[in-house]
Amino acid sequence: MLVNVVGRSSYKPLLEMSDDHFSTDLDRNMRYVLRICRAFAGRLVELGHGGAIVNIASVAGLLGAPGNAGYGAAKAALISLTRSMAVEWAAYGIRANCVAPGVVATDHWLSSRGDEAAPEAARRAASVPLGRLGAQEEVAKAVLFLASDMSSYVTGETLVLDGGRRVRPPS
Repeated sequence: MLVNVVGRSSYKPLLEMSDDHFSTDLDRNMRYVLRICRAFAGRLVELGHGGAIVNIASVAGLLGAPGNAGYGAAKAALISLTRSMAVEWAAYGIRANCVAPGVVATDHWLSSRGDEAAPEAARRAASVPLGRLGAQEEVAKAVLFLASDMSSYVTGETLVLDGGRRVRPPS
């Protein structure tokens, strides 16, 4: 199995984002994953057996990402790329899927916001039907499911973990 966890953004509004910043977001969040997946799949084909690929996308790839458009575009491209991998590599027994988390309360997410972490977490949690942010363990369990034989008939899918935020009707 291969699990790709890449996520970094320039956090700039589109009108302020240079082409280089946008390209950097695409490189970090999609092109690197492509290179690793091709190498992994090529090796599996050489060995003559299948495997599972799980790419970590984001709900930013399914929704608009104001101030984060490069990241959102890269994650949308990653979701589409994963679907193409699933179709092209299925004949070799290789499954490819995505996990698309919403906001997950990681140490990095919390520490990068400093004193604003608690108020921002509370504000974001209020917009989630389940009433809280995701936990790292929940993402890990979704990855485990998609990487294991428990999902042996699943390929090309994106499992969204956002506590229902994406499907909540506007208020």
